[in-house]
This record gives sequence, C-alpha cells and structure tokens, in this order.
Amino acid sequence: MFRDMMKLFRRINGVSTPLVGVQWAYQESDRSAALRVMRVLADRRVLQGCRFECTAFQEQRRRSIESVLSMRQFFTAELGNAETVSDGLARILEVMRNACTAFLDGTERLPIIIVPDGQPTLDFCKLVQALRDEIGSALGQISKIYKIEIDCRLNAIVEGKNRLF
Repeated sequence: MFRDMMKLFRRINGVSTPLVGVQWAYQESDRSAALRVMRVLADRRVLQGCRFECTAFQEQRRRSIESVLSMRQFFTAELGNAETVSDGLARILEVMRNACTAFLDGTERLPIIIVPDGQPTLDFCKLVQALRDEIGSALGQISKIYKIEIDCRLNAIVEGKNRLF
C-alpha cells in the first residue's frame, strides 16, 4: 500500500490552487504490459508445439537458444520499467526471466552432439520442457489476474498438454 502511494506521488507533476487541481503523468497499466508480454511470447517457436523434428538439429538448437536469449532480454527490459510494472507483475516476469536463465545455463553445460537421425538429445528436450512449464505457469497467472485470453499458440503450455516426453 505504501509503495502504491509513493508511486502515485511520484507521478504528480503539478499542483494548482484556487480550487485545488492536480496534474500527473500518464502511467501504462499492468494489463497493457501483460498484453505486451503475451504478444511477444506468442511469437516464440521454442514455446510452441514439438518443433524439433528438423533434420539440421544444431541449427534448431541455435535458434532456440537465440529465441530464449531474446525473451530474457525482453523480460529484463520490462522489469527495468519499474514505474509501469507493479510488484505482482514484476514477480511473474522475474519467474519467466529466471526460467530463461536456467535454460541458457543448462544449454551451456550440454555437449554438442550430432544425433544420427537429427533429433534433439533428451537432455535438451528436458530443458525445453522445463522452460515451457515455468513460462506456461506464469502465463496462466497473468491470464487469471489480468483477465487476458491466452493466445491459441500458447494454450498447450499453459494447460500443460504440450509434453515433449
């Protein structure tokens, strides 16, 4: 409550009198920020379906890592907007950023192995599944709190139906 009052006072940029008037800076709502998160994540193939059946697996792995790195940078940028993100949304964004970091850390420890049939290794699939589980859970919270419909491309990870193994 105190933090919310402090944020309100920080937005005030003018007070006028005879009959009291207050001016303040417009602040984006959490719902707008949550919608932006949904739109960005809906476009991430690493979160959608089982897309690891390509023949050039190393290329697919590289693209997945680049995509997750981009997601982590997006979450960091959103968290940097302390003025526009509430503590509740910030905690959810932290969870998603931590999931991205765990995925990236895990991929650094994996050996570069070319599997004969071009399929991903089980260890990589486990990392992808853990990422999807964390992001899906966080998106479910965002959807419930801010009354936002989940994009059809993300439904499977939110509902936990998109299991790789």
